[in-house]
Amino acid sequence: MVLAERIRKGFKRERFYPQENEIVQVTVSIGVAQYIFEEQFSSFLKRADKNMYRAKEEGKDRVFFDK
Repeated sequence: MVLAERIRKGFKRERFYPQENEIVQVTVSIGVAQYIFEEQFSSFLKRADKNMYRAKEEGKDRVFFDK
């Protein structure tokens, strides 16, 4: 969670310049999941992906963790 928050805040501080005189601010939503011993990797990724979509649904630019 701590690392995910650092990444989220870092993205929010960055400014991108896709064209001259155009500034774009990017935000990121991150889903965090804890690996369960002997869990299938695909299941683990599905849970993290589900948490990322939950972060987006709750307002974007956030980190969401759920088992």
